Amino acid sequence: MLDRWTLNLSKEYNNTIDAVGIVLCGGNGSRLHEVTQGRIPKHLLPLTPNVTILDAVVYSLRKSGIEHVILVTTDRTTALIDKHRTTLPDLYEGSVCIENEHHDKRGAASVMKAILPHIPPNMPIVKMLGDVLQPGLDLKKMIEAHTLNNARYTAAVSLRGTEKYKAIIDRDTNQILQVHKINNGTDVPGFTLTGTWIIGPEGLSDYIDSLDRTSFLHRSIETHSLYGYIFSGPSININTPEDYLLTQSVVSEFSI
Repeated sequence: MLDRWTLNLSKEYNNTIDAVGIVLCGGNGSRLHEVTQGRIPKHLLPLTPNVTILDAVVYSLRKSGIEHVILVTTDRTTALIDKHRTTLPDLYEGSVCIENEHHDKRGAASVMKAILPHIPPNMPIVKMLGDVLQPGLDLKKMIEAHTLNNARYTAAVSLRGTEKYKAIIDRDTNQILQVHKINNGTDVPGFTLTGTWIIGPEGLSDYIDSLDRTSFLHRSIETHSLYGYIFSGPSININTPEDYLLTQSVVSEFSI
């Protein structure tokens, strides 16, 4: 049974964390076409009449104390997401849309590379996926753990997730020891990598230069620079109509 998730969108945020939030929200959502009818990006699908999937993701950043949020969009989603930001000015204050000119794996990385000169020294990046709900993930505590571990990379991991990578973690040090890619529904033990990462400034160049995510993960493990932050979950990647319906069993109340 999934936990019920109550989220109240406060109009006051405590901007105390020196970090930049990046939300990847440029996907077309072709597998959700029967729900979106091609009219809106999947990130703008409602969880309640007044709150969208993207609102919940941005809220998790703002609630943790992160003021500066970059929404990585595409030419298909920029106008609609930019317009949506104006409907919740308190939530999206300090946010900006950066359009990704490429629709491939390197596109998001190229946007992150472009903003690198504008990020102050020692300021980490918190990267999130705009179509993944992660109730129970405390980003503030995750950032604190990242700093305490002096980590280059920290990945949020859950026992209840739907992503395609699973990790074996040393519970004493929180270092990730192994990563396995799940193929064709194969049951692999370990924690699910949810797609939320903290990337330290010293590790950003290597991250954005890595086209092959599997090779990057293994290289990070070999250099002992990848840590896991365990939360109770669940983590729901909203890719299909069934995933979207599943969110209704998690979300109990959204209010603005």
